Amino acid sequence: MVVETRSRKRKLKPDPTSRAKKESSDPSAQSSSGVDNQTAKELLARQQLGHDDFIQDYRTAAAQERSQLAEMVQSGIQTGMDQIAGRVERVLKRTTQTSLLLEVEDLKKQLESEKIQHKVLKANYDNLARNSDDQKKKLPNAIKRSKEYYKVRNQILNLLNGGVDPIETKGDEVKYGWNCITFRIKQLALKLPLDDEVTQRLRRVSKDYRKQIQDPDFRDLLMRGYIWLLLQDIVFDSKKDFWGGPGVRALKMAHDNLIARVGETGCDLDAEPPVAHIAEWLAKGSETITKLCKKDSIGIDHVVAVETKRLRPFMVDHDKTDKMVSKDLKDIIDSAVELDIIRMSSLSIYDIYWGDRAQDSGNLERWNPDLMEVEGWEHEVSPESHVQFRISPILYRVGTCNGNAYDQLNLLAESHVVCD
Repeated sequence: MVVETRSRKRKLKPDPTSRAKKESSDPSAQSSSGVDNQTAKELLARQQLGHDDFIQDYRTAAAQERSQLAEMVQSGIQTGMDQIAGRVERVLKRTTQTSLLLEVEDLKKQLESEKIQHKVLKANYDNLARNSDDQKKKLPNAIKRSKEYYKVRNQILNLLNGGVDPIETKGDEVKYGWNCITFRIKQLALKLPLDDEVTQRLRRVSKDYRKQIQDPDFRDLLMRGYIWLLLQDIVFDSKKDFWGGPGVRALKMAHDNLIARVGETGCDLDAEPPVAHIAEWLAKGSETITKLCKKDSIGIDHVVAVETKRLRPFMVDHDKTDKMVSKDLKDIIDSAVELDIIRMSSLSIYDIYWGDRAQDSGNLERWNPDLMEVEGWEHEVSPESHVQFRISPILYRVGTCNGNAYDQLNLLAESHVVCD
């Protein structure tokens, strides 16, 4: 704001020359000069007071105008900031809504993709389940045909060998029978959901069985170990006379002593009596008692009934489950008996061993990749992993089916184990 002031020109003092002339010519002028001086002073005082009032009014008006201008500027800035903030908020709101809509669309697409994948996996599972059922139905016939094949082959070998060792078998037949038992045990274990009851065999499988039977990942593995120990007790050891009558116990004791001798002598072929002679005597003795005493089917049925009853606390409460378990258990025991006859009648020496001879039995066993196959684990398996429990034993073979090479030890089946 510009304030323009104009100064007035006033002649307050007369010209000294004219004044002198006037005073000299007019005597009365001297008497009035004092009055004029007094009037001039009053005029100057009033003029100064008016000027001061004008300056004060100007300053007051300028201050008010500056205050109003500051308020207008501040109000304009605040209004502008509010408008900008509102616009930013509206833009962010629109952006957030758009982002959420895009995310929802992506999730919908992902859900549809997962549904399609689920359908594909379900279809694949159904196909695998049908194939598994078909394989289970075909398995008995395949085993039967395989047995017939080996029977014919053994007869041919018998003719070629001049009638010596008519039931001699090679290691592949024993290994095949072992694998069949392993498969059947695995299938049976899946049908035995566990509850809180335990048996002596479970304690022999694992000291931590109470905790492990509660874990679905270990439950089936623990039960497979139980069934393998059952076969060890009633078939492979000399406690039951399922074949060969009472004489088979003496033969099995001699067989165990032969295995111990092989371990002590380190397969020394010059040791007396020769390992080959003992193996031949055991093979012919087993063949003879097999012909004299047929397989005790009644005894097997009785054991199946007893063991099925023991397994009932671990079964689903259903009549069909009891029948299925009984049938599967009988098939497993029958296969184990036939395998036992084959191994005892062979010139090779078959050793079923629960453990690792390379490690100290007093210490906690570590995983040995050369002798063990890991079926379950809690952490990544390494050579430092400890064995929690064994599911199945190791199957060794010493010598050949022709009665030679008794200084050679062959691994036919690894031990299945569970590591920490």
